[in-house]
Amino acid sequence: MGALPIESAGTVIAGLFHGFATDAGADSSVGREALGTDVGALAALDSAFTGAALELTHATVVVDGRPKRVVIVGLGERPAFDASVLRSAATVAARAIGSADRSAVVSLLAARSASADEVAAVLEGHLFGAWEYERPGSRPAPTGLLTVALPAD
Repeated sequence: MGALPIESAGTVIAGLFHGFATDAGADSSVGREALGTDVGALAALDSAFTGAALELTHATVVVDGRPKRVVIVGLGERPAFDASVLRSAATVAARAIGSADRSAVVSLLAARSASADEVAAVLEGHLFGAWEYERPGSRPAPTGLLTVALPAD
């Protein structure tokens, strides 16, 4: 995956498949390099989180002495997984972050993606989720930096 700008990120987004507790494998370890901890172990702290499609949980980890918010989104069942699931997961995660916390976000949702369609879906989902209606005369919401981790190969 290479080095990610985790030190500047306030929020990290990761995804887990349904049943991650019994089948974590590479799915759960995607964030281990970036966060220094297993995403599955973080998700397991929320006993209600199962990894069902678009389910959310949050955790906080300390990386290099700084707290990082981790938003974990369920990716559903592996056989049903495709680009549309990734797009929806990215949208839900971006909405969960909210405009107040978008200064610097690192998304790990595309880190396991095998196709350009899946990577594009993650980017589209983050854009859809970040969109907010601006009333005429209102101040625009602050924007931030989104970094999307891509597969190593």
